[in-house]
Amino acid sequence: MSDKINFDELKEGEYFVKGHMKIDINPRLFDTEESPSFLSFLMQDLLVKTKVTDYDAPNYHLLGVAKRVRNYASLFCKNRITLEFQIVGKMPDVGFPLFPEHTIFDSTTGLPLTGARYGDKSFFLSGLGPKNGLKPPYDATQTYNKLIEWSGKIHKNLKLTQKILDRVEEDSFLDHAIRSLGNSIWMDGVEEQLTCRWKTLESITRIDFPETRHIKFDQIFESVHKRLETNLTKEQFDIYRKFRNLSTHEIPPLEISRNVHRTADMLWLFASKMIESELKAMGISLDDS
Repeated sequence: MSDKINFDELKEGEYFVKGHMKIDINPRLFDTEESPSFLSFLMQDLLVKTKVTDYDAPNYHLLGVAKRVRNYASLFCKNRITLEFQIVGKMPDVGFPLFPEHTIFDSTTGLPLTGARYGDKSFFLSGLGPKNGLKPPYDATQTYNKLIEWSGKIHKNLKLTQKILDRVEEDSFLDHAIRSLGNSIWMDGVEEQLTCRWKTLESITRIDFPETRHIKFDQIFESVHKRLETNLTKEQFDIYRKFRNLSTHEIPPLEISRNVHRTADMLWLFASKMIESELKAMGISLDDS
């Protein structure tokens, strides 16, 4: 990490957050007596800079930034992308340790397990996702060429992810939308997926109505309709809203499980198209991803 980051660039309270993708595969998968091999993948790392203002608990802010990067990567790579993070930054010298120089984080809680001495620079490793990394699909492991093709596409999409991270402002409405939809990929329950995807619609709608504190149903429908150029009626969209409300605030009855799943699928379509529309307006195309 240090060979690519100039620590002199860091101002007080600034941190670099760098994510490196891990792949879960036997490096000698295609090894034979006649042709020994050792698989190695060079993947695009993801790097962002952030500003910490809450010096009492910077670890929470930095973990949130790490999850932001993870969710971007997962959305634009269309996979649960496992990233191992390295984070380094400068803190004010206030006379007592706010954040140890070396800290190991537990990815399930995001809280430090071990700490060492306090210093001007802080640094920790954190893994978000399966411990061993992303497992390639079965088809990609059948031949060397298919595996290289699969990893090449992931690498290409990580480069696109970095481009989007560079362009989308942290904590902007579009940023919230991307993070919500990416986070839905990590949700196991369809009800949680549905809620995250509805949040994406609300966040994009706030771009159209930035002064509105509480986004209303009619405003969401207007934003969806404008970007999707669809024949979707307000009555149809209201059905999705009702299933979203039911999934968020209650446990949906089993007899409507099919409708809940269908709603989650439709909200994924709406949300992804709305994000694509905003990125296209910024000159970023997802057509080749």
